[in-house]
Amino acid sequence: MWCRFLHPLVYGDYPRVMKKNAGSRIPVFTNVESDQVKGSFDFIGINFYATFYIKDNPSSVDVELRDVNADMAAKMIPFEQNASVFEFPVTPWGLKGVLEYVKQTYGNPPVYIHENGLSHSYTHARTHTHTFK
Repeated sequence: MWCRFLHPLVYGDYPRVMKKNAGSRIPVFTNVESDQVKGSFDFIGINFYATFYIKDNPSSVDVELRDVNADMAAKMIPFEQNASVFEFPVTPWGLKGVLEYVKQTYGNPPVYIHENGLSHSYTHARTHTHTFK
């Protein structure tokens, strides 16, 4: 999913496989647009909450009416082991994998982790302060 946003920002175009799978539904950059978008970021912001297993699902691109999930030609399977009492599995290795992928694939751009963890209402957080210490 990262390639939808990062690939054009770093390389000036969408990945070949994405263009192949999405076909005419994906915009085509002119050379000028490609030059404008390439490198047009100061940092990458990451919100990380869940880790998924990915399974090849090439038949999803054979369906006539598709969305971005079908275009990925993959099935996303939630990682449910080691789930916290709040709902999301605790997978620090998943965040590490994301950061390593961004580093290796996109040339180690500056990264800020904007969100990582859980969202709860103010009331919930105040009544469960022992959890957050």
